[in-house]
Amino acid sequence: MRIGIDIDDVITDTSVAMKDYVIKYDKDGEIQAHMVDVMRGDPSTPSVYKFCLDNYLKIFKIAKVKENASKVIRSSY
Repeated sequence: MRIGIDIDDVITDTSVAMKDYVIKYDKDGEIQAHMVDVMRGDPSTPSVYKFCLDNYLKIFKIAKVKENASKVIRSSY
């Protein structure tokens, strides 16, 4: 059995979920100012690092599966 994680928006809309989450919960705009770092999973400041640790799982849980995800998965194996 193979298990994988979608980290680059191949089968889920993770980037959309992440942007929406950051806009909703980042009250002072600090995380939005480092959005590229957040999207890469490369925290550049202590507050971005804390945001990533505290929120990535929540964001991944709300990311929607793309319409043709099953076709992408089948074509990979």
